[in-house]
Amino acid sequence: MTTLNDNIVSLANSIGSRTAARDFVGNKRLTDNKLADLYANSWIIQKFVDGGVSDMTRLNRNIETTLDSEETKSLESTSRRLGVFKHRQDVLTWVSVYGDAMVVAITDAEDLESPLNLDEEKIVRFIVLDKTAYDFDRAYEDDIRDANFGRPRMYRINVGRGNVLIHNSRVCRIEAGRRSIKDKNGVNGKYGRSDIQSIYQPLINYLTTATNISDIVDQSKVDVLKIQDFNLAIAAGKEEQFALVAQAMRAIQSSTDALMIDKTTDYERKEMTFAGLVEILKAQRDDLAGACSRPLTRLFGQSASGFASGAEDNQIYYETIASLQEARLRPIDDFFDKFILHDMQSEYSQLDYTYPSIELTNEVEESTVLGTTVTALSTALQDGVITEVEYATELKNKGLVDSITDESIKVLKDFLNYGAQNQGSETEQASRSLLSQTAISAN
Repeated sequence: MTTLNDNIVSLANSIGSRTAARDFVGNKRLTDNKLADLYANSWIIQKFVDGGVSDMTRLNRNIETTLDSEETKSLESTSRRLGVFKHRQDVLTWVSVYGDAMVVAITDAEDLESPLNLDEEKIVRFIVLDKTAYDFDRAYEDDIRDANFGRPRMYRINVGRGNVLIHNSRVCRIEAGRRSIKDKNGVNGKYGRSDIQSIYQPLINYLTTATNISDIVDQSKVDVLKIQDFNLAIAAGKEEQFALVAQAMRAIQSSTDALMIDKTTDYERKEMTFAGLVEILKAQRDDLAGACSRPLTRLFGQSASGFASGAEDNQIYYETIASLQEARLRPIDDFFDKFILHDMQSEYSQLDYTYPSIELTNEVEESTVLGTTVTALSTALQDGVITEVEYATELKNKGLVDSITDESIKVLKDFLNYGAQNQGSETEQASRSLLSQTAISAN
């Protein structure tokens, strides 16, 4: 029986064997001390971490739960009193740096090892801990119906008095990276994965290239002196004398702009060229920005060559921030809300909200988009492709006209239904007149 092999293989020169031998291996995980040093001393890492956290928390969330003015003020004041806004930034920062961090709710209960009972407890304050400040026992929640399934039942705080146990219902722990439940229960995978881990190698490549280029520039012009029996003199221990001569020659050259050497000394100057160095550095810079999922303008303060605005890179970044808000920020806000709403004695136990996009648009762009959209919708309406209600609904969904609400669309729909039964064409004309006013305001 013949076995067919479609892989390209040559016995003569081993074509394909080197490619087949390549494989991926796990990188050595960075230690906590290394991560702390990188965050403290690398401006690129600081911009990578702090920039992402700032963009995630820069705009206030849009609360969709109906609250009266007093409840809104109480929510704001209680959040400030408990330091919620700073805690949000702190926990997101340590999650990005270490891959694991949590918020601990300190209540007036004496026993923090028991499950949380808000009917008998009141929030006192929140504290934020990074992964270096806590550990946990090997007891994991094994009830698949439990909201904490696959996570530790108790956390052990290693600061303060030390070895303080806290029940999992009193903490909100955020883990970076995606892992299976089996990996989380493993010894090496019990903590999340730092965001810095995946960009460490591109960072080293970029910094190495930049350092080497700096050395090349610093040594771009080298004076070469050929001295007879120089090696013998060095072997005889006279290197200090030659060093003094070189320093004297450099001092004279700096002050008089003239190089003085012995008549028998052979002199020449070697100059290094920089051809291709800029392209190499830009390539390493682009790779690093890609690994960080950051536009060049946000990471390095400059755009890539050949791009006018970097709109595509910015759009990808906006989507990345939105994803991180849902994965990391929402659990934190939900945790805070649970305590704040109970402290307010609100009828709600949780708030419905969305995070606004951080995408920035100017008035000219908004006007252009609105004009183009209204023109297209008006044509579709005249051709009978869409109805008046669909016209207004599309404008509302795109957020182009703030005055169009669900209530106004309902009024328009009822008005059209009533007119269809009683006035026919007159009502249709009136509705078209209402929509034309929107088109006029867009222009």
